[in-house]
Amino acid sequence: MHALKDLFTSDVGLMSIGGIFFMLGMAVFFIRFFLRHIEQDAQRAAHGRSQDRGPGFAAARVGGVASACACAGPGRGEGMH
Repeated sequence: MHALKDLFTSDVGLMSIGGIFFMLGMAVFFIRFFLRHIEQDAQRAAHGRSQDRGPGFAAARVGGVASACACAGPGRGEGMH
């Protein structure tokens, strides 16, 4: 019981509660963020549209693993990474 009193009344305890709530809020944000983007990517794939990653972005297969390099482009060693 003394630990709960310290948790809610001391400076360190209140900062701990604040840190716990902050981390829980971050977890909720990132879960929603990732799920939303997974759904958007699935919808794009279902409609046959590739993702627009902007100019100068090239995707290459290196050693059987898909990798992406934002620095690749015409005359800059495409797929050499």
